[in-house]
Amino acid sequence: MQEARQRLEQLRQNGPSPEAFTFKKTFPPPDAEWPLAAIEDSCTAY
Repeated sequence: MQEARQRLEQLRQNGPSPEAFTFKKTFPPPDAEWPLAAIEDSCTAY
């Protein structure tokens, strides 16, 4: 629970980051190779 509070405080003070994020902005996994392919917002499953 303490970690959650710390991350929320970090989010309030510094905005989204890989350590404290919202789902409005995406971040790559810590072990991802660069460059990453862009994730498109559109859904092609229809």
